[in-house]
Amino acid sequence: MRMKVGIGILVVAFLITGYFTYQKATADTYEGMSVIVEQEKDIPLYDGLKPKRSNYVLNGNKVEGVFQYYKKELRAIGWESQYIQSRENGFDTSWEKEGFRGELSVHGHYEEERDQTVVYFDKRPILTASTWINQEPSTLCVKENGSGQPCVTISDKRKVQHIVSFINEAHDTEKLEKHNQTYTITLGDQKVTVYYEEEAIIYLESAQGMKSLKPDPTFLEAIGIDLDD
Repeated sequence: MRMKVGIGILVVAFLITGYFTYQKATADTYEGMSVIVEQEKDIPLYDGLKPKRSNYVLNGNKVEGVFQYYKKELRAIGWESQYIQSRENGFDTSWEKEGFRGELSVHGHYEEERDQTVVYFDKRPILTASTWINQEPSTLCVKENGSGQPCVTISDKRKVQHIVSFINEAHDTEKLEKHNQTYTITLGDQKVTVYYEEEAIIYLESAQGMKSLKPDPTFLEAIGIDLDD
């Protein structure tokens, strides 16, 4: 009886070990991929492509065949091409489809040393920039919050244009990092809060939502942030 129990325990332990070994091997295989083709019903897999961490590989130079395959097959199942370019021993494409949250990038090249075709599938966010300010004001006011200083009026047309342009062209975002240094830009009856930290992404917040933009010196200087401090 004890022997049977012991054997049963060994079998269970073997199965558990095998399961976790398989799980780790699978995780290692797809490590670094933002899109796992085998798990996407709307992305076909070219015959022979095998996953290898951050990409898929196929022996030999099959670049042209892979390129033509994805141009044809993705369009056939409802994908709309946003960008397509082929070059010697390589190609770049990007696609969008209703229901797929983001942009699908399919690009590949031939590695002569290894005699392999390497293909990447990447999911990228679709960046949008909603217009917050429809009518450019003649003046605006910038106040450094918590400084005790009054709001500084900006009437220089060029500076006003720069500030409005940066606000409108900043990318919409769903996250907001509230840096300690903040400014409020008043444009007529609209207010935009600027969250600033040196060398960090700038975040904007208003009644229309949230945006982010790179720490562009032109914008920072226009709203009165001294970059020499």
